[in-house]
Amino acid sequence: MSRIVAVVASPREEGNSNAIVDAILEGAMGLSTNIIDLYALDGLRLVHGCRGCRACKTSGRCAQDDEISDVLEAIREADCAVFSTPVYFAAESAQFKVLEDRMFSFIGADGKPNLEPGKRAILVVTCSGPEDAAAAATVERLSAIIPRLGFDLTDTIVFSDAGGTRRAADDADLMARAKAVGLSMRNT
Repeated sequence: MSRIVAVVASPREEGNSNAIVDAILEGAMGLSTNIIDLYALDGLRLVHGCRGCRACKTSGRCAQDDEISDVLEAIREADCAVFSTPVYFAAESAQFKVLEDRMFSFIGADGKPNLEPGKRAILVVTCSGPEDAAAAATVERLSAIIPRLGFDLTDTIVFSDAGGTRRAADDADLMARAKAVGLSMRNT
């Protein structure tokens, strides 16, 4: 049995990020005994950014107590995490950035991850323009940060809706790939 946490940082409930993550989770569920938690960051109301207090470097946990704390704890307990964000103004969404900053608590005082080793991560990045430099830069940056937090980044999915003319849910090849990624997470 594996515990999987999926984090969707898109403010659009029916958007491309959600469609891809839903397909990944569908693949992960199947007949498996996985436990899956899904967090839509835009639905959280009590959320604070990182205060830079560094209390986490002593305790190993973020000192703040808000709804992001629950997400951080779920990620900490998970065997696999799916991180999803759209690209807005050449970077990840504001919702994801708050989580990203708070994941600073996953790095100990010695600069090393304080998570249990062997956690896997999947990254999903969506954009509206062509898969241009902004999407590539976001993927590159997050692909460097996620392993620094202690995850093995095992797959990345990037999707562009070509200026709003395509939907991820209508792309059969993309949905099949996302389900296959989820299938690879079964009972990891």
